Amino acid sequence: MDDTGTTPAPAAPPVTDDAIAETFLDAIEDLLDLDEREVLALLAREAALRAYAAGTLPREDAVEALGLRDHADLLVALGDAGLTPPRPPAHVVEEQAATFEALWRAEEPTP
Repeated sequence: MDDTGTTPAPAAPPVTDDAIAETFLDAIEDLLDLDEREVLALLAREAALRAYAAGTLPREDAVEALGLRDHADLLVALGDAGLTPPRPPAHVVEEQAATFEALWRAEEPTP
């Protein structure tokens, strides 16, 4: 008992990443009625799509990881998942714009 005359509740065990993952997998299995391998495959697919959309997984690796035919199928899979294709870094876009402008000006006829 403590000073107020009540018995404190026992401390909860610490929550670990493994416990969270196990609870999450159990919930997914219950909701989808899938076995663990199927759930892990869905999570791996989601992770690969998100990594590609974030620009951290190269296109070829994403196509291979997802078992897709080509980049067109990857774009469809991204759209189905509500994700957008990765954008190049700002400095690359700026360099491409500068190159385009230089080429455009080089094509202008002189009076």
